Amino acid sequence: KDRLLFEYILIKGVNDSLIYADKLAKLIGGFNSKVNLITFNPAPDSLLQAPGISQVKSFKNKLVARGIPTTTRISKGDDISAACGQLKSLHLE
Repeated sequence: KDRLLFEYILIKGVNDSLIYADKLAKLIGGFNSKVNLITFNPAPDSLLQAPGISQVKSFKNKLVARGIPTTTRISKGDDISAACGQLKSLHLE
């Protein structure tokens, strides 16, 4: 009865394509699970970026279509570089 929660960070151009949604669905499809999609929070000098809203929705819809309950975490604090993963990068300078 217990459900596994998988958290998946979406990074633009790295792992946000629908091919990766299919791969993720295949990997966890046999488990009683749920996926929490998290968009990447770029630090000021990061070369990596968050995917656009439409890409996140497409990724989520692909998982849901494969029978995997999926939610999208809404990031807070990214407008002031205080979201998860951003504060540490400011202190490393």
